[in-house]
Amino acid sequence: EIQLLQSIDSILWNRHLPNEKCGIFFINVNGRNLRTLESSSWFNDEEASRVFLFACRLKKLGISMQNVGIITPYSLQVKRLRGIFDEAMPGCGLKVGSVEEFQGQERDIILVSTVRTNHKLVATDQQFNLGFLQCPKRMNVAISRARALLVVFGKESLLAQDDNWRYLIQYCRLQGTYVSEK
Repeated sequence: EIQLLQSIDSILWNRHLPNEKCGIFFINVNGRNLRTLESSSWFNDEEASRVFLFACRLKKLGISMQNVGIITPYSLQVKRLRGIFDEAMPGCGLKVGSVEEFQGQERDIILVSTVRTNHKLVATDQQFNLGFLQCPKRMNVAISRARALLVVFGKESLLAQDDNWRYLIQYCRLQGTYVSEK
């Protein structure tokens, strides 16, 4: 696992870390969660783009896409990400799926797209058990599937409303693995 981190060191942020062996990164993305008229699910194109670009950098370094998984709690984001990868890297072996689809599975590298950005809609999400804000079991599955590297893409100000996500973000800050858009 440490060898994998060393092999992709050039694309990781802040590698002058207090702990260079830390394999958890949080990327603060200022995207927007959106939905279509046909679906009650959500997507976030900015996060999808950031996830795709990071996967492209991994591939360029020779990482097999079969060792990479992308987890997101929303079916519309799964569909959009699958479409992006099917078009750009058909048959690459990368798995994109929901939290439930990754239950019991692992990959060397896991990228998590949390999607949500709108503070006003969190109460509705909680009422209907959507997403994984304030759902520790779903969060646990999402962040525990990586053998070597976990990269979470999300909006800090929204995720930090939950104690568990706030702890993960604070941990990344302490490790020097928190990255914010300029």
